[in-house]
Amino acid sequence: MRRQLKFLLTSIILIIIYAPILIFPEGSLHFLRVFSLFLSGIALLGLYISFGKKYFGRWVFFLPINLIHSYFLFFSAADGLMQNIMGRPFSFIDTVYLNDLYHLLVDSYGLITALFIIFIIVSIPILLIIINFVFHRELGKLWLNSKYKRYKLFLCTVTLLLFLFSISTSEKIWVPGIVEAKNMITLSSRKKIIAENLDEEAARRSETVLVLDKESFPLDKLKNQNVLVFIIESYGRTLFENPENWEIAKPRFKQFELDLKNKGFTIASSSLESPAIGGNSWLADSTFNSGVWVKDQTVYDELILSEIPVLGTYFKDAGYRTIVAQPGMRTSGDEEYFYNFDKTYNYLDFEYNGPSFIWAKMTDQYVVDFIDRKEVLTSEQPLFAQYILISSHFPFQLIPAYIEDWDRIGDGSIYSEENMVQTLTIPEGKKTAGPYGLTVSLLYVMEVLTEYITQLKEPGLIIILGDHQPYSKVTGPYGGRQTAIHVLSKDKSLIKPFIQRGYTPGLLSPPIDSAVKMDQFLPQFLEDFSSGSVF
Repeated sequence: MRRQLKFLLTSIILIIIYAPILIFPEGSLHFLRVFSLFLSGIALLGLYISFGKKYFGRWVFFLPINLIHSYFLFFSAADGLMQNIMGRPFSFIDTVYLNDLYHLLVDSYGLITALFIIFIIVSIPILLIIINFVFHRELGKLWLNSKYKRYKLFLCTVTLLLFLFSISTSEKIWVPGIVEAKNMITLSSRKKIIAENLDEEAARRSETVLVLDKESFPLDKLKNQNVLVFIIESYGRTLFENPENWEIAKPRFKQFELDLKNKGFTIASSSLESPAIGGNSWLADSTFNSGVWVKDQTVYDELILSEIPVLGTYFKDAGYRTIVAQPGMRTSGDEEYFYNFDKTYNYLDFEYNGPSFIWAKMTDQYVVDFIDRKEVLTSEQPLFAQYILISSHFPFQLIPAYIEDWDRIGDGSIYSEENMVQTLTIPEGKKTAGPYGLTVSLLYVMEVLTEYITQLKEPGLIIILGDHQPYSKVTGPYGGRQTAIHVLSKDKSLIKPFIQRGYTPGLLSPPIDSAVKMDQFLPQFLEDFSSGSVF
């Protein structure tokens, strides 16, 4: 009786632990896959017990079975999580984010709390392995005491078939070194294929440039005017399509549009399809800049080691000073050589002396003001500046106050004063401040940009776009990959090519259904603003 109770207890614990895996919205196929993986452990045990009883009592038998079973369950759960949050399957290459996760935890919660969180994260799979081991051992003992061998064999056969079904329908087989399971392409082979494709793309572009005497894309139609690109975190279609968001945002956007038009700006809007969802902003940033569809970390790693020319390279060749402001980055590494900006501003370069906003190290208004003082007002060349803005980052909880007198911003210490930060409530059981938090944070960013742009003496061409849609629990049914993009200028001739591409006038209604892939922006931009260009 005690053995039955022990088995029942471990079974209940396993059900509680693995139940969340079954509710991730991948549909019935994912449910069957996880369920069959779970039953596969029973099947393997049953077959062994039926044909090799004399070894069954040894603990060494349970350990490999348990580890294999736990391994499959863990990565099936990881697949569900990644599909739920990022809209893509889990990959071993995602482990490169561990170092970034560590620094994020330390910056957000301090070293001691961060180490405690890491300890909990590491302890969970170990605990699962132990519980799984007990479950299999007790199940085996009950099996040995059972008199119904034919039923045991039948159950083994059924669960093995389910196990085979789960593998045949899964996008991944979690064997170390294998990424694309259906065609068995190894990680190293996939990297080689990607590298070869990138080399071909680089060669194709080089040949085009050589044919046109290296003056294919002089960007002369920009008339040496400044080009400022603002990439907004989590600025996706959900803001415009979700009534809960748009009811709050619409009147503010109308005012933003009116203020810009009153200052003489012509505005056009459209939408882009991003390779990222819910995170991995660098995939979108690199796609926008390179004209290469960077669908995952593997492609990204190979891209930044390639010789693909990027947007900043073309501007530099056209005589522009090129800079990038990325306050969320500590260092640049290989990315700095790849993007090849004249100046890269990382976190420590901003001389910020204010409080941290957890995921956002500083406010977007501070970043824009700092670059304005350091670069926009002092540059003797036409300027190409790219801003990676982060105030609208997950979890959309801390909203900085907009400072009307920009001269008061200083070193950012003003944000330590009372009432300079609005803290939104995260509902119990939720991870973010929800659609309301997303909307308020994006409105803050758009207010900062509108006020800044209208004060510019020589605005040139302004490009504002989102990097990706926010976390799926925030978008709800208004998900997808579409992000908004706006172009603004006092020179109507700079907006005309975008209108001809299908952009709609104004700020309020970016056409979602006609979104083009983000990698198409670069070739279209080079063609539209270079005389005699051929891409």
